[in-house]
Amino acid sequence: RFSNLIPTMRIRFTFLALFAAFSLIQAGAQQANLKKLQQGDVASWKQIQRPAIANSGRWVAYALQPNEGDPSLHAFDEDQNKTWDFPRADRHAFSSDSRFLVFMIKPDRDSLMAMRRRKAKKEDLPVDTLGIFDLGTRTLTKIPNVQSFQIPSKWPGLLAYHLEPGK
Repeated sequence: RFSNLIPTMRIRFTFLALFAAFSLIQAGAQQANLKKLQQGDVASWKQIQRPAIANSGRWVAYALQPNEGDPSLHAFDEDQNKTWDFPRADRHAFSSDSRFLVFMIKPDRDSLMAMRRRKAKKEDLPVDTLGIFDLGTRTLTKIPNVQSFQIPSKWPGLLAYHLEPGK
């Protein structure tokens, strides 16, 4: 009985050894073709943040936040299959009737950091701007020196915003 098993086990062992060797060679060849990850690659990665869908379902908005740099807001129109981009925009919300996309536009990060390095006074630093994008006419209205805003979830046509004091 054992004499019949030994040739079968040798064949299985040989087959297993060949399969393992082939797998290692194949894995090595695939790794040779892969590009190594560099520091610049990590800096260019972006994260999707705060995805939102308008109540009508026609519009989708999301913020792209890079690891380094300013965020950008993207609004996608399902009917026209078109995307509108708003640089440095963040903290967005749709109105309850899906007629407006409201968001904050931040000052340029590089210029803000340069002013802070020069030790500019806080009141001399640029502040956020409120952006109101009319989804029907595709027009953008900007209101400068805004600290924050709120849109009610049920009543259309209302927007409350708080201006920076002394500006």
